[in-house]
Amino acid sequence: MKRGIAILLLAGLMLTACQKQEEQVSDIPVTEAASYKEIAPSVTDLGFRWIKQKGCRTQLDSGQNVMVSPLSLYADLAMAMNGAEGDTLAEALDVMGAEDVSQMSAISLYGGLKTVKISNSIWVNESYGVLDPDFVGRIHSFRAEAASRAFNEKTCKEINQWVEKSTNGMIKELLKELDPNEVMHLLNAVCFEGTWNVPYEDYAIDEEAIFTNCAGVEQTITGLNSWDDGRYFSLLGADCLVKDYADDGLAFVAMLPPEGTSPMELLDQVDGQQFTEALTSAYVPDSLVSMIPEFKFDCTIDVGQDLQDLGMKSAFEKAEFTKILKSGDALAISAITQKTHIELDRRGTKAAAVTDIVLTEGVAEIEEQDVKEVILDRPFAFAIVDLESGIPLFLGIVQTIGE
Repeated sequence: MKRGIAILLLAGLMLTACQKQEEQVSDIPVTEAASYKEIAPSVTDLGFRWIKQKGCRTQLDSGQNVMVSPLSLYADLAMAMNGAEGDTLAEALDVMGAEDVSQMSAISLYGGLKTVKISNSIWVNESYGVLDPDFVGRIHSFRAEAASRAFNEKTCKEINQWVEKSTNGMIKELLKELDPNEVMHLLNAVCFEGTWNVPYEDYAIDEEAIFTNCAGVEQTITGLNSWDDGRYFSLLGADCLVKDYADDGLAFVAMLPPEGTSPMELLDQVDGQQFTEALTSAYVPDSLVSMIPEFKFDCTIDVGQDLQDLGMKSAFEKAEFTKILKSGDALAISAITQKTHIELDRRGTKAAAVTDIVLTEGVAEIEEQDVKEVILDRPFAFAIVDLESGIPLFLGIVQTIGE
């Protein structure tokens, strides 16, 4: 039975190795009681506020798909803010929902999963001096690779090679060229690869399923059908599916808005707390029928204006990043870019993100059966999220299926 729907897809990452991870970094410069779980609601909230901003809406209005990584952005910003003070730091703490830099930096403790890889690096233009040793100490828990280089074609290639390696080849190029007037690039990469807990058999794969895209055009796609595999919950009238991956307690979660509601119209009504609370209410119904389309796409978002619209203005205008370079010279953010990639198929899901913060010199009865259906055959939103903490590693919207 065909049914047009819009959805929010999510996948969970339960941090079963968090204690081991924290033991490995017992000497990090965050408070002893700090934990990524403490800051998790703020990461989730930032993700749901960010995807509503102009950067994502502009791409959606042009018919493109969108995916962002709240985790990658938060981690990269937290690393940068270890070198900030004054209004620059105060505004960042407000936007990022943290009491202080130590609490914000606890996101660096997130990790220890078989299916998730997180990497950080700092690339300093050798013409502008060296990093302040105190700054290096403060960001020790991020385990960032640091390099001082001439900002030229060779270094540009080296950065792109780091990105490709850190995303398991999913993102091959971040930069076209390096501007010699830039002082440094702070990079965070998040890479996820998970296989389905219950594999899709050949009989469950429909090579001629129909997906109606945002323009109302029907597309022939590959549909992955399931019967009684997964859990269900409801949120603001949306039907929601939770489908498990094989490792780390991960799950793919789909939220289907009511007919006639677009993915962004759904997201406009949902904040981080609502999402997390709804996700924890998932249960196993008497019968659950679902279809997930295979899809694959890349996305690039200019994050700078979105963060300014959310209230982080000083970091770009009258910045006080005075605690990064040993010289104490003031720096400002000139740009923040995030590139993402996702591919979902019969085997599982692969997703990656890289966030690049660019710093320059300062200024910037017979009981009725509980039967549910989740048939994803028109535009939907999606994410990959930690089921235990609610942190969305990735959050986006699919409006069309294709390369």
